[in-house]
Amino acid sequence: MKRKQKSLVALLLVVACAVFMTTACGKSESEPSSSTAKDTSLSDVMDRGVLNVAAEGNWTPYVYKDPKSGKLVGFEVEVAKEIGKRLGVKVKEVPADSWDSAMAGLDNGMYDVLICGAGPTPERKKIYEVGKPYGEQVIGLAVAKDNDSIKDWKDLKGKTSANSLSSSSGKIARKYGADLVEASLDEGMKLIKRGDADCTVNDVYALNQYIKANPNCGIEVRLIYKPDHAYEIQSAPLLPKGSKALCNKIDEITQEMIKDGTCYKLCKKYFGKDFADNVTLYK
Repeated sequence: MKRKQKSLVALLLVVACAVFMTTACGKSESEPSSSTAKDTSLSDVMDRGVLNVAAEGNWTPYVYKDPKSGKLVGFEVEVAKEIGKRLGVKVKEVPADSWDSAMAGLDNGMYDVLICGAGPTPERKKIYEVGKPYGEQVIGLAVAKDNDSIKDWKDLKGKTSANSLSSSSGKIARKYGADLVEASLDEGMKLIKRGDADCTVNDVYALNQYIKANPNCGIEVRLIYKPDHAYEIQSAPLLPKGSKALCNKIDEITQEMIKDGTCYKLCKKYFGKDFADNVTLYK
């Protein structure tokens, strides 16, 4: 009887070991991991028939409301619409009040893609799917005309720059030692005028448009930024990490738009021929 019990125990141990080895140790390397989610980013958009686009809504002439029609217009708006057209879907773009709000919406899954002058920086590539660039910016530093303390970029050390905290322009200000106060372009210019900020770093065309519309603001563009890396002035789509299929398709479309002259034409429409002729991506 004891001999039978020992044989039964031995058999059970062999079976248990075999089960353990099969489930824990014997998994094939070719088997897909259960934690790897399938990328349905492109098919989701195509099935929905709508591309949800994130953007900051008060950035003339990139994304802004036309004062007469009340419609959302601008370079980035038309780029997004053309992408949707070539995808064969509608574009839904609900502008956020600030850059950081637009980014938060992208992070929270409210949008499929952000198209709003986002720089394809190495830091962003670690967090997002970053598409190929479709545009460029000229970045400048604006200060009050009577500000004699800022004559060079190195003079920003210890100064206060009015910028969106996570923007590429804000990072440039930080690069030279400035402290940031959260502000959109309009808010930043008002802070400078009141003396609550020393400067703002932003797109030169947008700065000049503000100054042109507010000739008595007492602010001027004093410095033009010369980038160390091309990505600092480039604009590229940002998508949630894992949306590789949609990112690749958008890249395919934007590169077609560059090749067939669509991006150049939109750039010329909103920024002028001189600006468009000097965008290296379009040469």
